[in-house]
Amino acid sequence: MSCERSEAIPLIEIKNLHVHFSVYGGRLKVLDGVDFVMRSGEKVGLVGETGCGKTTTMKAILRVL
Repeated sequence: MSCERSEAIPLIEIKNLHVHFSVYGGRLKVLDGVDFVMRSGEKVGLVGETGCGKTTTMKAILRVL
């Protein structure tokens, strides 16, 4: 018996991820409401242009920030 993709167990589920950095004069919003699910058996790539938030997203998920 195999699992359908929608029935596979979520390994990581991110809902409404927000990241702000303190800067001179206030706060800078760098991630605003990021959502995604990575399920067992899936391969995921995070792609985008330079400066779009790939590294910040992964650091927030890993709680490195």
